[in-house]
Amino acid sequence: MSFRIIVFAVASSMLMLSPVQGEEGQTGSASTGASAPSIMEERIRAYRESFDRKRAQAEERHEEAEERHEEAVARHESMRPAPPPQVAAQEKQLSARQQAMKKFREEQQAYFKKQQQEREALATKWREARQKYQEVRMETYLREREKRLANFEEQQEQMRNKAEDQHNYLVENQDEIMQRMLEQKVEIANRHEELRKQADERRKKMVAARAAMADMTPQEKMAYMQAHQQELVAVPEGMPARMPRGEARRPMPPWARQAPPVMPRAPRP
Repeated sequence: MSFRIIVFAVASSMLMLSPVQGEEGQTGSASTGASAPSIMEERIRAYRESFDRKRAQAEERHEEAEERHEEAVARHESMRPAPPPQVAAQEKQLSARQQAMKKFREEQQAYFKKQQQEREALATKWREARQKYQEVRMETYLREREKRLANFEEQQEQMRNKAEDQHNYLVENQDEIMQRMLEQKVEIANRHEELRKQADERRKKMVAARAAMADMTPQEKMAYMQAHQQELVAVPEGMPARMPRGEARRPMPPWARQAPPVMPRAPRP
């Protein structure tokens, strides 16, 4: 309906412009001898009168059209049949269902909100318990660390006291300790001297035995070595049984380890 009104207004404006143009042409042909300002004023006045007249007519027609439109709408509504009872019941049922759905959504939102609040409260309690646990753990660690440091401090104090006692003992008995150490060193030197003499004596015996066996046959040498085995092979007291690494091995006596006799091979056929 609004589109019809717009089209009607455009047509009315076009109709209003055509008479004005005709009047302007007649006025120009009749008064050719008048001055230019008077002709322009006449044209403007005529145009304004014609425009006001056409606008009033257009407004009247527009009002009439609106009245006709309202009458047609009222007539159409009065002629519209009432909805059947089934449709009304369906509409009522649909409205009740919408209200139920709205109530269900509100209940769901309230339930989820309650669940969220419970989760937040549980998370808060968990954080508080975790923080308390961390505090207790840290306190226990610090106490244990303090105890260990106290034990270490006590051990170091005992070792310091022991070192001080040893120092004091050495200072008080340094003469006696020095004399005892000197005597021990003298005893050690005498012991080594005795062992040196024993080794020198055995060495001289070995030299004499080697000189005595110089002109002997192998059988005589074997018999001589067996007869003087205790003197020649026995290890002196304090001498290691084996030579240290890097030194020559002590030669074994000939009778200690002998190679097996070589058996002749049988001739091949």
